[in-house]
Amino acid sequence: MTECDIAYDKAKSMLRLMELKEKSSKAPSSKKEEVKKPAPVRSLHLTLDTKEARLSHILQIKQIFRSHAGDSPISLDFLSDAHKMGTLSISSTWGVRIDGELEKKIRQVPSVLSVKSV
Repeated sequence: MTECDIAYDKAKSMLRLMELKEKSSKAPSSKKEEVKKPAPVRSLHLTLDTKEARLSHILQIKQIFRSHAGDSPISLDFLSDAHKMGTLSISSTWGVRIDGELEKKIRQVPSVLSVKSV
């Protein structure tokens, strides 16, 4: 019975120590933390020719977007005979990571008229 009491007391004191360690790690440090400014979010803007666009082109673009997943929003303008037919906006939740490889792959899609990162 005394062994159980000793083991209980030991476990109880270990629990207190762990709680104190957690509290001390949550306490703000006395050092000044550097405030980082968030980098401006760039967005990707594509222009597609609806007369040249095929389902396979759209699926190819979708696959490129998924392989370059990130947080930059996307805007797709659909043109026909230089007239804007519509715009599809994709939020940053489903956005892309803009880099040279992404732009190069998108430019290879036949119905894409222009690619801009703004």
